[in-house]
Amino acid sequence: MRIPLEKIEEIRSATDIVELVSSYVRLKRRGKNYVGLCPFHAEKTPSFTVSPERQMYHCFGCGAGGNVFTFMMAHEKISFIEAVRILAERAGIELPAAQSFSGSPESTSDAEALYSALREAAVFFHRQLTRTDDTSTPDAKAALEYLHRRGWRNETIKRFGIGYSPRSWDALIRYMVNEKGFSTDLLEQAGLVIRREDGTGYYDRFRGRIVFPIFSVSGRVIGFGARKFFEDDTGPKYINSPETQVYVKSRVLYGLAQSREAIRRCDAAILVEGYADLITLFQAGIENVVASSGTALTVEQVQLLQRYTKNVIFVYDADSAGAKAMLRGLDLMLEQNLEVKIVELPQGEDPDSFLKSHSVEEFRTLLNSAISWIDFKMEWARREVGFDDPGKQAEAIRSVLDSLARISDELKRDLYIKRFAEKYDIYETLLRRELEQQLKQRRREVAYPPQTVQRGSSHHGLASYVPLSQEASASLESKVPPKSSAVPPAERNLLKLLLEAPDEVSELIAQQLSLDDISSEAIRTAMSLVLQEIQAGRRVTPAGILDMICDTELTGVLTDIVMSSYDLQRRYEISPKWGSVEDVVTVDVRKIARDSLYAIKRSKLEEEIERTEQALRNARQQHQEETPYLQQLMALQQQRQSLERAFRQQSEVL
Repeated sequence: MRIPLEKIEEIRSATDIVELVSSYVRLKRRGKNYVGLCPFHAEKTPSFTVSPERQMYHCFGCGAGGNVFTFMMAHEKISFIEAVRILAERAGIELPAAQSFSGSPESTSDAEALYSALREAAVFFHRQLTRTDDTSTPDAKAALEYLHRRGWRNETIKRFGIGYSPRSWDALIRYMVNEKGFSTDLLEQAGLVIRREDGTGYYDRFRGRIVFPIFSVSGRVIGFGARKFFEDDTGPKYINSPETQVYVKSRVLYGLAQSREAIRRCDAAILVEGYADLITLFQAGIENVVASSGTALTVEQVQLLQRYTKNVIFVYDADSAGAKAMLRGLDLMLEQNLEVKIVELPQGEDPDSFLKSHSVEEFRTLLNSAISWIDFKMEWARREVGFDDPGKQAEAIRSVLDSLARISDELKRDLYIKRFAEKYDIYETLLRRELEQQLKQRRREVAYPPQTVQRGSSHHGLASYVPLSQEASASLESKVPPKSSAVPPAERNLLKLLLEAPDEVSELIAQQLSLDDISSEAIRTAMSLVLQEIQAGRRVTPAGILDMICDTELTGVLTDIVMSSYDLQRRYEISPKWGSVEDVVTVDVRKIARDSLYAIKRSKLEEEIERTEQALRNARQQHQEETPYLQQLMALQQQRQSLERAFRQQSEVL
């Protein structure tokens, strides 16, 4: 059932776009707006702008734009209906039952059906672990006791949604299919079940394991990690969900949904390897922590983290095999201009085990004494290859310079060079000469990149892409929404005036404007929606118009026009805020409207005159009757003269 516009507007009005976007992007105040790194494309300089006044966002880099609904659609890869449902829940607004989201996979898009199945599976696993009635099994009780012995409290288990998958082959299948109505095909797509080799059916993927839900940044279940519980289980200690439409491992950091606010508050993220490390730290009150799940960091993960902080502290075990992977992740972070420090735990310790034998204060002391990445790389090289000859020392120094060359901020590089030279007693000129060689090599690599790039790998640089919405994901990955500069200035001006000028001006434009005169299809569509609202006597706002638009190109053009600081007609300065006559600075909006209408009508007439003149030339060449074309041409020229005369006399064109 269609959701009434009144209900949609109620939800939009109850949702502050700055607060919403801040849940995903680290925003900084700049004048009346907020800016941050765009969540929809890779960038190092913030071009993503959020306007609290207009309740809109726009990226001046990739062209993405919209309101609270389009942001949720784009970021979470969901439909408009699902975005409405999520924001309604967030705002505490109840939707009528017939308009609420149905969990039935037949009633949803593919992505929504997957989300629904994963959410229901997470509920099932958690109930299996935590139920205390007669239906609790001995295995589930043993799993819960095991977690308690690890020191995890019930509230922590609940906070992270930890669960248990029964050891039987089809406990989840029976629950999901028989009780919840999901198909086995959908469960397979969600990575919850595995097809039997003989093709006779399916079995539960995570059977007999402790299950850790993996959440998106907004808190939606997108997959699972599972730890072996029974010693006689021949499988690996940890397994993960396979990649699906909603879960791409290289784009996810475990725990970010729970820790993002603490990361923003502390302006630092602690990076650990595993689920247990993160959960133990979080329970101990150190909440600004995320986990890489024991894999090498990827560009997408670094960019995700960058939205919340510029400061990262690696915490790793000196004996861990993940230490070398951490070094690779270090270079990725430096490429994104993050500030990186390192904490090395005592041999044989990880954060989980350390906090079982030490106090939280001792761990905080380690954090406060984190060393710079340069010192870490030099110490690592000394331990691994030794400094017993100059060649090995030079190799270590070049390794540091290779990392330095990845930093794009020239001033930051210069400061690092000075400190490096001073601390390790190396001639600064030699370091700079060697660094320049590294930079030249980097420039050659950029100029002549490899021909093939593996999507999701840890080294595909700015070619990586964080996906857009499910309807819109097709859009930005294949093409960038056009900027409003591609739209004729007069048409751009009129749309901006219709949306933001005083009511009497927009109403007068509505009376005189003919949509047939508009050349831009995007502008024509937007104007049509605006005019419908004006004619219906409803208040027009840019954010409200976006509620009616599903096309990502159109939303990009519209938000660009509304939020750009371009001068109307390129001749006038305008205030960044409209809304009342007093807000307008050195602008005669009536004159701009009149000039724009004249330019549009004149352009349309010129096109018709040119077509008629061409038809007349063709008729002469083919020795056909010329009179109809001459009469039409004369009529068009008279219309042009009348239009020019009216414009010069400043008659009632408006």
